[in-house]
Amino acid sequence: MKKEKSTKLLMLCLFFVVLALVESIIYQLYLSEKNKQDKINESVRSRFIVIDEEESESEEDEEYEYGDESDDSEDDSVQIRADYKKFIFVGDSRYKGMEIFAQEEDIFFAESGRGYDFLLSQLTNIKYNADADTAIIIGLGVNDNLVTAAKEYINTLSELQNEVDAQVYYMLVNPVDEEVEEYNGYNVKNGAIDAFNEAIIDGMDESIGIIDTNAYLKKIGFETQDGIHYVDQTYENIYNYIKNDITKGESE
Repeated sequence: MKKEKSTKLLMLCLFFVVLALVESIIYQLYLSEKNKQDKINESVRSRFIVIDEEESESEEDEEYEYGDESDDSEDDSVQIRADYKKFIFVGDSRYKGMEIFAQEEDIFFAESGRGYDFLLSQLTNIKYNADADTAIIIGLGVNDNLVTAAKEYINTLSELQNEVDAQVYYMLVNPVDEEVEEYNGYNVKNGAIDAFNEAIIDGMDESIGIIDTNAYLKKIGFETQDGIHYVDQTYENIYNYIKNDITKGESE
């Protein structure tokens, strides 16, 4: 009888020990998931993302000068003008977001989710609308294969420049918020964007202007809706930078 009671008592003790272990494991999983969610929420709520924190702290009172990230060896064949009468923007969903700031002199050809194939489909429209007083600004690439697409853009934009009297510019692909975009189902990496941009800079014909909004956003900070697409304030910053960069700040 005493043996049976001891056995039952032992089993009861073991039951409570196992129960306590299970509860402990569940609680640890809960804390881990909560910490992960808190971290994501903090990123989403963040007003700005400053990529180079140390550089931003040392220069937080310094006004960013438009065009100061451009290559000093830029060829004289690129038109630097303050009197463009027309601006043709060709891009993806990021340009569609920026289109709300368009002025009377702007023409936007933009479609969500598109890349190099969209550029090819719009060449006729671009050539039809472009003249000697036009700046053509291409803002595609983030939806392309960033490993292989640079060469396609380099070749096609060089051909386009030879066929129009307008000045062709390529806006480098802008950065993403990797943590927030992953939460929203995107998978574009800043490392791949940087490598693509370097290939563009190294290989693009000197007659094509390069607009480095990527470096600009990394310097002043940016905010996204979902890691890929920006909020209105960031889109406005990009738009103003483009206009000022291609005229070297001579027109507002």
